[in-house]
Amino acid sequence: LVPARFHVRVAPFLAHLLDGLEVLRSPRGLAEVAAWSGALWFVIGLQLVALARAFAMNMTLAGSFVTVAISVIGLAVPTPAGVGGFHAAVQFALVQILGVDVTTATAYALLHHAICFVPITFIGLAYIGAAGLSLGRVRVLDSPGARHDGAD
Repeated sequence: LVPARFHVRVAPFLAHLLDGLEVLRSPRGLAEVAAWSGALWFVIGLQLVALARAFAMNMTLAGSFVTVAISVIGLAVPTPAGVGGFHAAVQFALVQILGVDVTTATAYALLHHAICFVPITFIGLAYIGAAGLSLGRVRVLDSPGARHDGAD
C-alpha cells in the first residue's frame, strides 16, 4: 500500500500508533480513556466559558465544546504555533455559530491562544534547560535518523 521509500518512516509510526491503541482492547482501559478524555474536555470547556465571561459573552458549556471542535480544525492548518488557522477557526465559531461580534471574537481568539500556548511553551523551555539541552540540540534530536534511545 505504501511506496517502499516511505516504509522507514511509516512502519515505526504505525507501530507506535498500534501500541497506543492497545489500551482500548480492555473494557477497563477504554473506560479510563473515556473518563480522562471527558474530564479534559470538561476542564477545557470551563476555561472557555470563564474566558467568555471576561468578555461579557454568554457562552454555554455546549458552545465551548463547539468552539473547541472547530478550533482543532484550524490547528490542523500547518502554521508555526497554530497562528492564523486557530484564530480564524475560533473567530468563525464565535461569529457564525454563537453570534458574537467580530471584534470581540478576534480578541477572544487571541487571548485564548495566549492562555493555551504561552504557559506550556515556558514550561517546555524550562524542561529543555533542566535537561541540559539547547534548542539547537533539540532540533538535532528531532531530525530524521536521530537516535532516541538516550544513548547520545
